[in-house]
Amino acid sequence: MRLCLMAALAASTMVVSACSPAEPKPVKHLPDKDTVMELKLALAELKGTVSTLGETVGSVSRTVHRIDDYLRQKADA
Repeated sequence: MRLCLMAALAASTMVVSACSPAEPKPVKHLPDKDTVMELKLALAELKGTVSTLGETVGSVSRTVHRIDDYLRQKADA
């Protein structure tokens, strides 16, 4: 009986020691703060470019619709 209690105690301490947090490891694969800042700036620039392209596509779309309407009216006449 005493041997079983000692084995159970030893097993429980092994589980506790196995679950204890280890020392933090350096994360070399993550970007540093300078790289994150560069990414933020590049993303802001990209948002501006996409916004400009959206406006341009909108105006081209309106022009295409006007030309299409004109050609359809001319074909009906």
